[in-house]
Amino acid sequence: MLLTYERGQRPGTTRLLAPLAVFCVLVLAACASDKVPPDEWASKICVAVKPWSTSINAAVSAAQQKITSGSSPTQTKADLLTLYGGARDASNRALGQVQAAGIPDADNGAQVAQQFTAALTTARNAFAHAATRTAALSTSNKNAFYAGVVAVGQQLTTENGQNSAGFSNVSSDQLQKAFDSVTECK
Repeated sequence: MLLTYERGQRPGTTRLLAPLAVFCVLVLAACASDKVPPDEWASKICVAVKPWSTSINAAVSAAQQKITSGSSPTQTKADLLTLYGGARDASNRALGQVQAAGIPDADNGAQVAQQFTAALTTARNAFAHAATRTAALSTSNKNAFYAGVVAVGQQLTTENGQNSAGFSNVSSDQLQKAFDSVTECK
């Protein structure tokens, strides 16, 4: 829509706001129609989160097997960087899938979707922080290195401790029923 004005004429507020109001109504209408049925949304979330959780647990187990009392600080650092980088990447993939799932058409649907997004964002960031902190550790002094590894692990545990509520406190009866019933969540 082109607006033309004669020399010296200032546009009226009504003329400028009318197209904006129409645009906002159209955007809101489009957003309202993009809501996903609860069962479909829960299925998409479980398809994203279950493999993510499994891959994190498998990566931790693999790292624990590799890191032994005989491991050098250099090898331990490499194994931890692989673990944290892989966990960060897995969290980022799951986050993308959760965001792509949309907003569930349920009571508190937007809030629950935001909880899952926030939990995966926190996990991704926590693993990224752990990788950055681990990369900065010097391996020249074994005792100092392992003290640093413990500190990184404690910080990671603290940061990821916030996530459990994001996945478990579903404040929607409709969505809780969907999580309890869809095959992908069992």
